[in-house]
Amino acid sequence: MAGNIPRLNEASLDARMFLVAIGGSLLTSLAAGLMPAIGASRMELTDFLKSRAMRGSSAGHLRLQRALIVAQTAIVVVLLAGAGLLIRSYINVESVDTGFTRSAVTFHVSLDQRYSKPEQHVAFYKEMMAKLEALPGVEAATGTHPIAWRPSPGEFPQPDLH
Repeated sequence: MAGNIPRLNEASLDARMFLVAIGGSLLTSLAAGLMPAIGASRMELTDFLKSRAMRGSSAGHLRLQRALIVAQTAIVVVLLAGAGLLIRSYINVESVDTGFTRSAVTFHVSLDQRYSKPEQHVAFYKEMMAKLEALPGVEAATGTHPIAWRPSPGEFPQPDLH
């Protein structure tokens, strides 16, 4: 579910990267289209047509050519369908109600030596939460510690405020 994606609220389209991607696509398309045109402009058309008329096209060559066209068309259809699904998924993810507004205040608290006991940690954090929740305009206050944090030997575990 989209609500379980970490840091989803920070995801956005970067205009510079979008322009680089569009520019790269246009340059690639231009190069892929111009290379055969440049090669064809150097060729004498009458000699090319005469060599083709004498040689003719074999049935195997035509089958291979048609198979490649069918394969390319199938790949284009799959890529366009995938792009459409990706865009639709992005729009759906953007419209998910996360349950909170993006106007939040965050800060870090480091306790000094006056709070050396776990009970003092708990008392400090409970008092701080009560004061924060009492501020005008504050709807809710909470505290957390990074999930990846593991206490070192001798460190106190983080207090449970619930």
